[in-house]
Amino acid sequence: MAISSEGLPPIKRLHNKKLRLVCTVLAVLIVAVLGVGFVSYNWYNQCLQPKDASHLRKIRFVIHQGEGNAEIAQNLEKTGIIRSSQAMVLYLEFIGKPANLQAGTYAISPSLSLPKIVQHLEAGKTDLF
Repeated sequence: MAISSEGLPPIKRLHNKKLRLVCTVLAVLIVAVLGVGFVSYNWYNQCLQPKDASHLRKIRFVIHQGEGNAEIAQNLEKTGIIRSSQAMVLYLEFIGKPANLQAGTYAISPSLSLPKIVQHLEAGKTDLF
């Protein structure tokens, strides 16, 4: 047996409408936050993948003494080695190694994943040309 809100006093009906509105707003906010989280997670995982798995040629890349991670990441993105400088900076923060990239000249292929590129730059094993 369903109870109609029509038989309720005006104050109770108003309270029910406010409660429904609050619940609807909360549900929309939760769905929006989950959606943004899902999209962000997928974007980040995509950025960790190789930029071009079929590009086997290596690109000469130089890290100068004193360059910060953000500048290095921007240069890697400009030269076409990685997908996103922002994702690289986030990755370095997540792994807890924010300042271990070594200066030098490297040969890096866009067919490498971002974690592999970071490992190469952290090792400091420069390449000869």
